[in-house]
This record gives sequence, structure tokens and C-alpha cells, in this order.
Amino acid sequence: MGSRQNKTPESYVYGILAKKDFTEGEIAYRLKRRFDLSESEVSAILDKLKRFNFINDERFVKLFTLTKLRQGYGPYYICRKLSEKMVDISVEDVEEIAFKENLEIEQIAVDVCRNKVRNITNKSGKISENTPSAISVYKKCFDFLVRRGFDIELSRRIAKEESKYEGDFS
Repeated sequence: MGSRQNKTPESYVYGILAKKDFTEGEIAYRLKRRFDLSESEVSAILDKLKRFNFINDERFVKLFTLTKLRQGYGPYYICRKLSEKMVDISVEDVEEIAFKENLEIEQIAVDVCRNKVRNITNKSGKISENTPSAISVYKKCFDFLVRRGFDIELSRRIAKEESKYEGDFS
């Protein structure tokens, strides 16, 4: 293997793209950080990569979004992670991708919540004297759904339904 200092910017980019996909913003950031390149040099490298379809932010966003949705994450989590990867995307864009792929965000949230309830209630699905109270199950499910990136109102409604909590939220 060659030493890191002798790599050209192009060979460096090809090497990291061989391992996984990156966004245009991530590649630009890595090139600027690693090599002392001007904006025009970085732009030329990015244009070449786009021309050969080695980087494509639209493809990356779609694949990343579908993967995370299937893993049980919500639109807000996906938007936050994509912004960390220097891609601007709205919650509506995530919902549109889900709709085009016949994925229902509400059903994903229900499945995630049911799994959480099952884990909390000793796999039986029933709340007994040994398991946490309905309010405790509700709170845990609600918090879990919100951390997973689902809308607060959707999380509140689904957590209430799945935990069988009868109380009021006020």
C-alpha cells in the first residue's frame, strides 16, 4: 500500500468511494481538509465524479431514506442525519420518498411502538402486576418514538393506543 501523503486527490476520492457512498458535500469537505485545494480544484473533481455518476446526492438520499425507514426511523431523524451529511432535505421530501415506495410512516411507527411494548412487558404483550404501569409504558413508548424521529403528535397518539393508556395528556 502506498503512503497517504503520496495520494492524489482523485485517487483518494476513488479509494473512499470504493468503500461506501458519500454525498457531494462530504467529498468536498474531505478534500478541503485533507489536501490544500482551491474551491475551483474541488469543484473540478466533483464535476468529474458527477459526470461519471460516482456521486449522486439524489440517489444517496433515496437509498439512505429507504434504509432508515425500513430500520424503523422516522422522518425527523432521517432529515437530521442527512443534514449531518451536508444534504438539505425536508420532512415532506422524506414522506414523498416513503409514499413512492409504498411505505407508510404511521405503520412504521406502530410497528416500532409494538416492538417496544413487547420488550417492556416481558414479551407477553400484557401489562400485569410485574410489568410497568400503563403510564410508564406510554411514556417509554412516546419517548422512544420521538427519539426515533417521528412527529410528536403521531408519537403521542400511537404510544397511547399501543400502551392502552386511558389518561389525559394535560
